[in-house]
Amino acid sequence: MGIANINIDAGNSNSINAITGGGMSQAARASGLREILDRAVNAQGKEHVKEACTEFETYFLELMYKEMRKTADAGGIIPAGGAEKLFTEMLDRERASLAAKSGGVGLADMLYRQLTRDMPADPPQ
Repeated sequence: MGIANINIDAGNSNSINAITGGGMSQAARASGLREILDRAVNAQGKEHVKEACTEFETYFLELMYKEMRKTADAGGIIPAGGAEKLFTEMLDRERASLAAKSGGVGLADMLYRQLTRDMPADPPQ
């Protein structure tokens, strides 16, 4: 499977957006992933593919953190407000980004190897 065959379309039922349950932030995120992937396909450069793979792993980890948080009892005397929920989402996004950039769970590396297997080597700069 080549990189040009990957489908990340916010309106497609098989898209990342549909898998994650919709919502504006997921649609915007899927659009951002599509932009990074298009840049990688058009540039045919492995560094762009690596960026797309790392961004995908960040997105995956962010969704994983979000789902894990749903299983934990929020508890507390005062219920969480909108600001706390927003902060928690931002914190999860930053944690996911840092985790992916430092090696994460290996998803980005695995995708990178799979997608660049048939690509020619980058020309020397």
